[in-house]
Amino acid sequence: MIKSITYFLALFCAIIPNLANSQTPNINENKFGDLYNSQNLNYFYKSLNNKKPIHILWLGDSHTASDFISGGVRDALQIELGNAGRGFIDGGIPYKGFSPQHVQITTEPELKTLKSFPLSKSDGGPFGLGGYRAVQSDKETYKIIFEHNYDNFAICSRALLMKDNVVLKAAKPENDHITCAKMQFNSRSSAGADLVINGSKKFDIEIASIGVWNNHSGVVLSSFGVPGSTLKDLAARDDISIKNQIAVLPPSLIILAYGTNEGFSDSFNADEYKNLLADQIKRFKALAPHADILLMTAPDANKAALNRGEDVSCKALPPELVAKYPQINHDELGAGYYIPPNLAKVRNAQIEFAKSMNIAYWDWHNAMGGDCSAANLSLLENREIAGDRVHFTKIGGTKIGQKLADDILSAIKYRLRH
Repeated sequence: MIKSITYFLALFCAIIPNLANSQTPNINENKFGDLYNSQNLNYFYKSLNNKKPIHILWLGDSHTASDFISGGVRDALQIELGNAGRGFIDGGIPYKGFSPQHVQITTEPELKTLKSFPLSKSDGGPFGLGGYRAVQSDKETYKIIFEHNYDNFAICSRALLMKDNVVLKAAKPENDHITCAKMQFNSRSSAGADLVINGSKKFDIEIASIGVWNNHSGVVLSSFGVPGSTLKDLAARDDISIKNQIAVLPPSLIILAYGTNEGFSDSFNADEYKNLLADQIKRFKALAPHADILLMTAPDANKAALNRGEDVSCKALPPELVAKYPQINHDELGAGYYIPPNLAKVRNAQIEFAKSMNIAYWDWHNAMGGDCSAANLSLLENREIAGDRVHFTKIGGTKIGQKLADDILSAIKYRLRH
């Protein structure tokens, strides 16, 4: 485990010798692969040099919700920097296909979920980091099974839950914000790997998030994604609730991964978006004063032209290959694809803002192959993008997550040497 910067550097170089032969970046550029402005991750670098968990908080849309990309980063960083836990996830099963890595969740019966998105149909606050609350009555059981044992467990809800062996009891909250209760377990016990939350007979419990970690050095990566959401939706969530959640395990790095849904919108104003970015970064720096920000710029994503008069910028699949892809609509295969025009505008606004404000950013679009890469990656034998030409498969998400992790590790290595 990391005991000092000097010790870690020696360990780091021994574990990943292939990085020793990687290209040395220009010190003035602070560019590592597709990671830019890495010199502005000082809090994150400092967190490597202590015996506490290195907490990374990842917020985004459906790309984050799948946990494929964030999971790839989590696994890769934990191999090199140590594994301090799974981190925080949404409570309950907030949407179809919810399958966070390294944890299994079952509810009996299915819990009702209150949603923050879309804003016009929100079920009402407060919503914190994740944008969901799972409602549990006294007749409903919520079971969480983790792959490993952990010595710390936390639950954030509108009703504090206190430890009583493994079963938790509810206590009515005093305000209308999400609050958190933290419990510690003996790490040698199986209690940390299998938790059951029983409902209260007095009132419903609204669970916003749960988290597990070990109180030692190593990476913890918490991920919260809301399918279809934008940075504007994140801006609408409750500050006090977010602050209460962040305080349980303060992050040293916050990753913001938005832009796809903004790019698919028919309207986009770059100046308004830059102002929104500025407001949200200022907000999270106030809510987490010892955390750096890393922007993920908008990735490539493609839509089927379907002869609607769009600019077909990405090639259609050749007719002789159509039969190989029965899972994709043949009309779409023959139509060709186009890149939503506002997607590049969103990405350019993000990069311009990050450069002007000295914010670290990762060029996700370039990392996946540039324009039309979504269509191309969807046609591989081991598909890296799903048939919608937008979302990553687990194979593709893990691969792109590994690329981001490699760039972060290269930046760490360079930082420790200088």
